[in-house]
Amino acid sequence: MKRATLLVLAVALSAARPAAAQEPAACTYDACALRVEDNRIVRGARGAQVARWGLFQTPELTSLVQGSAQAEEHARIFDRTAPRAQWVSLAGALLLVAPRLNDDRHTSDVELGAVISGAALTLYGATLQVRAQRALSRAVWWYNRDLPPAPPSAQGSAPSAVPAPRH
Repeated sequence: MKRATLLVLAVALSAARPAAAQEPAACTYDACALRVEDNRIVRGARGAQVARWGLFQTPELTSLVQGSAQAEEHARIFDRTAPRAQWVSLAGALLLVAPRLNDDRHTSDVELGAVISGAALTLYGATLQVRAQRALSRAVWWYNRDLPPAPPSAQGSAPSAVPAPRH
């Protein structure tokens, strides 16, 4: 009985060792660092796309920078501000354009009010957009700062897949 128990224990321990060795390595800077390219957020030296944004579509940045408290704080600002900036800018643009659709050559007080309101909303939308971009930049920086560097053996072996800057 003791012999069978020892045999089962030995098999269980030998099976557990390879499983532990197969656990994913820590997310290093080379593998997980984020960067912004055009309208995309990419991860790692290979540049795998993890998010993109477009007209009225913004990524949820908070989920991409989990694990870094400072990055998450700035990501929440981005997540709140970026969609609002797009909608406010759209409302401003519509108010600027709407009076031009009127065939009447005379400008009424309502049309003048719409143009002034549109200009104000467009300016406010631009301010929100700057705030969102600043938060995005800071979230990415803090997230990357908190990543561990690649192990020394891997630092010299991986070719750089980061494209050279365009001039």
